[in-house]
Amino acid sequence: MSARSPEVAHVAPLAALLGVGLIGGFAPGGEDEVLLWLYPVQTAAGLALISLFWSSYDFGPMRPGAVLRAVVAAPLALLLWVAPSWLFVRYGEPGWAQSQVPGFGRALCTVLGLADRTEGFNPADYSGTWVSPQVGLALRFLRLGIVVPLAEEICWRGYVMRLVDDSERRFFENSFGRHRWRTYAIVTGLVVLVHQPVDWVGAFCFGSIAYWLAVTSKSLGVCVIFHALVNLLLGVYVLGTRQWGYW
Repeated sequence: MSARSPEVAHVAPLAALLGVGLIGGFAPGGEDEVLLWLYPVQTAAGLALISLFWSSYDFGPMRPGAVLRAVVAAPLALLLWVAPSWLFVRYGEPGWAQSQVPGFGRALCTVLGLADRTEGFNPADYSGTWVSPQVGLALRFLRLGIVVPLAEEICWRGYVMRLVDDSERRFFENSFGRHRWRTYAIVTGLVVLVHQPVDWVGAFCFGSIAYWLAVTSKSLGVCVIFHALVNLLLGVYVLGTRQWGYW
């Protein structure tokens, strides 16, 4: 694939986000220290690549009914994402959830999202650094509400979903939003796997709703709107509850 190919245009932004995150995992310093530069770099890299390849993206029709479905579905997706942690904080960890998942090395409660999410990125960590907490928070919301929804939906729904539909043809030759259970399983499975295990239940619910929107709306743009709304609502939830682990 050439650097200007449609495939590269649809994969590069998300690959950049994941690549910077991978580099951050090996960078010296503590997690809080790494996150101070990781999020701004991811934001800049993602925006730069999305802007560079913007003309390669077809966001499809934006019918009012489909947009309304995305708006209504966003709070539901947020609720399903944060419910396991809320239940854990409210009622504690049930005994049956403490058992280990065979062959996985993690407790069942972690896989189900039954965990306290207070450990994570706090914008106040920017105090006394080269970035003020206000700027750091703005960059965090820019990444959360614009860069990530565009990068992920362009890749997962715009590219992978159409590629899996018929891999014998180039992805853009396949219609957007055609339903196949195989496609649903592969795309949603990949969405789940790029998240940490504690988010798998939420990612599965989110990915399933996003797939449904893609199939019913035939619009990548509707999927982006849905994703952006969920992420922005999640950001508001994090600030209100100080559950920093959801960032």
